[in-house]
Amino acid sequence: MTLPMSNPSDAMTTYQAEPSRARQAPLAPCVPTGPTVVFDIRSDPTNPGGYVVNLDRHTEPCGVGQSSSPQGLTAGHASFSAAEVQAVRDQMAERGPLSEAGDDSLRQGVGESLFALVNRQEVQDQWRALQTDPPNRVLLALPDEPLQQGGLRDLPWELMYGCGPADESLSGFFFQDHEIPWSLWHRHGGRWDLDREKGPLRVLVVVCEPDTPGLLADQEVVSITTGLAARSVRVHTEVLFGPSKNDLSKTIDTLHPHVLHFIGHGFLMQNGVSMLSFRPRTGVDWQLCADDVRRRTLSRWKLRLVVLNVCRTEGNDLTSDTKDLAQAFLDSGAGAVVAMRAEIESSHAVQFSRAFYDVLGRSDPPAVDQAIAIARYELRLDSPVWAVPRLLSARPWGDLLHVDVDPADSDAVERLQSFHSPEMDGKSLLVDRDTERRDAWWAIDPPVPGMKPKNFAVISGDKRSGKTSLALWVLLILRLRGLRVTYVDCNKLVGRLDPDGKQIRDVSGLPVEVSVEKALDIVTLIFEAVTDAENPDHIPRSEFVGNYLPPYPVEVDSRLAMRTVKAFVTQLIEVSQRVDGDIVRVIFLDHVKVGNRKSLDPEENCNDCMDGDEFKLFYSNFIVPILIGERRRLRVVLMWDIMAPRGQLPPVEERLRAIVGPLKPPGDQFKRLFREYLERLGQPFVRPDELEGYLDMLPESFERSFHGFGRIRKRAADDSKLRAWS
Repeated sequence: MTLPMSNPSDAMTTYQAEPSRARQAPLAPCVPTGPTVVFDIRSDPTNPGGYVVNLDRHTEPCGVGQSSSPQGLTAGHASFSAAEVQAVRDQMAERGPLSEAGDDSLRQGVGESLFALVNRQEVQDQWRALQTDPPNRVLLALPDEPLQQGGLRDLPWELMYGCGPADESLSGFFFQDHEIPWSLWHRHGGRWDLDREKGPLRVLVVVCEPDTPGLLADQEVVSITTGLAARSVRVHTEVLFGPSKNDLSKTIDTLHPHVLHFIGHGFLMQNGVSMLSFRPRTGVDWQLCADDVRRRTLSRWKLRLVVLNVCRTEGNDLTSDTKDLAQAFLDSGAGAVVAMRAEIESSHAVQFSRAFYDVLGRSDPPAVDQAIAIARYELRLDSPVWAVPRLLSARPWGDLLHVDVDPADSDAVERLQSFHSPEMDGKSLLVDRDTERRDAWWAIDPPVPGMKPKNFAVISGDKRSGKTSLALWVLLILRLRGLRVTYVDCNKLVGRLDPDGKQIRDVSGLPVEVSVEKALDIVTLIFEAVTDAENPDHIPRSEFVGNYLPPYPVEVDSRLAMRTVKAFVTQLIEVSQRVDGDIVRVIFLDHVKVGNRKSLDPEENCNDCMDGDEFKLFYSNFIVPILIGERRRLRVVLMWDIMAPRGQLPPVEERLRAIVGPLKPPGDQFKRLFREYLERLGQPFVRPDELEGYLDMLPESFERSFHGFGRIRKRAADDSKLRAWS
């Protein structure tokens, strides 16, 4: 154990150990080593109402999609009677040990009694023997019995207190120990295996009652997303506010989240049914009950982890096995459920989520049992209800949230972040555009079976609406999934050749460079980006041959330009197939500007852009050959400063391309997103009523990182309605 408590008789409380000390750095997750130990509790067929306990040692699954296997039953064997279970219940009867009213000595006393039920006779001897080979985690496997009063499931096992296997001089609450984490193993339904799937991990946060005072939903959402932001593109998080039942079902079936987190209020009906209450901003109120989940009328998607951060969703007052929401998610195929066993204040729910997701954000792979142990340990400082959160796992090993990421791809993502450092400044501060990120990513490389990828996608929106930030985020996700990526910044200047094929220079001898005006200018930038040796996914220049390569003369007639663009894209497709093989390469074209260079109206004139005819030449001869090549492994994403791209693109079948956007300001989510942005900067949002003061102190990079903010600020300044955006 890691908690330095001298012995059980000290009656020392954990949550009041340092009641006024400042918050220290959170505990760091560790990588457990050693065997997994299971306290296997089953009904005793020879003693009605009694139970037998065996101490098993398991190996961890050796790969995703595999189950664990016992190393052989140890000599540990014990039993306890129904009368002994009732004695523990009598000990709890006066004051509930999970509530604010339960005192410290009661919690520890109940914990010692619970441990004494399973740690006795031969099991106790084997537990002591584990000092020479401590386990990496401990599982408490309860018998499959109806959820009813009198069963083992409704006992507060999270309070178990005693001596750890590593050192008998250390005593404490086992379920607070993150070095040897404990959890409840749900064996219902047999083996639960993982499906192999590429990352990133997908998380859906559902706010059931977004406008209910005192729920602190914004704070909890920020705690979740900020914690997971430490994993950057390795986690994709979306937030759903006050959905209807149909909207929630459609989102789950579309996103296929690995983690589903509910923020709201739970309640028990008079008949003991536990429900989640939903109050959409539009539409009628509704409730999610166990039958909706168990019958899979909500969704048939196999969730890995469900977090019910609402009170009484684990139902310690239930009278039927069909009336427990947490059990229903497990019955419907979820890998694990975190649920609350009693009332919990909203502030403590926020604190739990902050600690829980902070650990998941810093762990690789994220281990749920470690995360909840650390969350309990940190919650104990401020609340006696630290044992209210319960983790029930059908797959209790450390790989529950594992997704496939090749180490080489992960390393490439790190190098790409450094390679694009000027543009990636604030990459971890991307706090919005969750659905647009998903739309752009899935257009090119959909993770859901049955969806066909597009060879061409457009991300549209006004200037400074966040297209570059979104595109670079999608670029990193695609690279994490094993695709090859190239980012082309069309804001760069390009050189020109004179009619004799020599570089044009100014009077001082320096090369003359101009902004992108012609289709061949974009081709030049694509060639330079694809062959840039500093790019982790570059193609050697030696792979390209012929007379159609950059740089190009200053003046090229349209027919020659057309042939040149066609010849280049043909060779690019051939070279990428030869170099990349079956791996898809995606080219991101950013800051492509199309406008009227000849207009006499200064507001319509665009001196640093290409005119419409040149863009059509580029689109028809570069984009279209890629777009219609269904078997080709080359794809293009275009970022365009335009709100309605469909009317500006040449006619082509809609099924062959995807339009993402137009990107718009965050609207009524501005304050939450702003709070999250400050949280990631390490600046707490303590005075929401002084929004203008926060805005004035932010760095210039804020407008680039917090997409759409430049447009918001301008409109707010013009209309003197900044607060309306919050």
